[in-house]
Amino acid sequence: MTTRRLTVLLALLCAVSCSRPKHYELKGQILAVNRDKQELLVKHEEITGYMMAMTMPYKVQSLGMLDNLGTGDLITAQLEVNDNGSRLPGLAKTRT
Repeated sequence: MTTRRLTVLLALLCAVSCSRPKHYELKGQILAVNRDKQELLVKHEEITGYMMAMTMPYKVQSLGMLDNLGTGDLITAQLEVNDNGSRLPGLAKTRT
């Protein structure tokens, strides 16, 4: 295989593998709901293998996900992380 072909092949493999999102389980408490920005401010536990416990805003996949959520609600969520940032594509209220 020529060097040029090998370089192109490696670039294609990286493009495919580097852009795959990673998923983590997030458990926390909602401190604020911002419908205008389509996000939640969540005080969360440590996300094993990703980050320590902290308070951060997280975008949700759709505005409808914010329905029936409020300050103080406890949630579990799927955190999706990729090269462009992170978002919550799914969540469930565990307690109010």
